[in-house]
Amino acid sequence: MIHQYDTNQTQFAEEEVLFQNVTTPQMPQVPVENEQAQPKKKKKVLIIGASVFGVFLLLILVLMIVGRKPQVEQVLEASPSPSPTIVKDNPLRDRVENLQDELTEADPSNQTLVFPPVNMSIQLDPIQN
Repeated sequence: MIHQYDTNQTQFAEEEVLFQNVTTPQMPQVPVENEQAQPKKKKKVLIIGASVFGVFLLLILVLMIVGRKPQVEQVLEASPSPSPTIVKDNPLRDRVENLQDELTEADPSNQTLVFPPVNMSIQLDPIQN
């Protein structure tokens, strides 16, 4: 059955009294006996499963404690560490030492030279008379 709808959007589709008692459809009631029987079965399965899991964990823990071998304390003796050897014929090492010497010589805080004189007659702007 096809309904023809009114295109006027200012009116309700079905005009009814606003504060009228409206009945809502009720869900059919399930017998109470079936609802109570299922949780008891689930509880029993859950309790049995948790107890089996707990016993399994205890068994593993006991096996780990019993199977552990006694540890022997090892006394470490101090061994002399080898001294580093410096190769004298290494060209890279010679270059690094040379650069370190040049760096210490170029330190401006160690310079004893006097600043050069400043020529105050040089100007950027031309002199206006």
